[in-house]
Amino acid sequence: MACPVRPSSVLPGRAPSARRHRIVAGLLMMSTGLVVAAVTGLVIALLGFCFTGLAFFVVQPLLFNFPATRLAGRTLAGGLALLNTIDITGGFVGPYIMGYAEDATGNRLSGLWVSVVLLALGALAATRLRFSPKS
Repeated sequence: MACPVRPSSVLPGRAPSARRHRIVAGLLMMSTGLVVAAVTGLVIALLGFCFTGLAFFVVQPLLFNFPATRLAGRTLAGGLALLNTIDITGGFVGPYIMGYAEDATGNRLSGLWVSVVLLALGALAATRLRFSPKS
């Protein structure tokens, strides 16, 4: 655990860049885990889902830390509320999108492929995140 933390603490100017890279890497790890789950057998697919879950818990705290680096006071509360609203809405709409993809194609794995594409697009969008240099 000390190795990933060390460069950020020694080089504070690089810390925002390192966080952005960790978010991108985590989203790509999630995407990779879902690809493994989609193309392999049951046991290896379970490992792919576990890998995706691990990566989710890497990315989640970094994303929730993002508003705190850019906002303060009431705007921080609003930013966190917006992030939670998007999160909850995705949790509600996501299963419908997966079900629609499966119904439209007739393939039970197409929902996973939609998730893979959305995670890859999220990783691409995360390359544009700008953390505050003061954090």
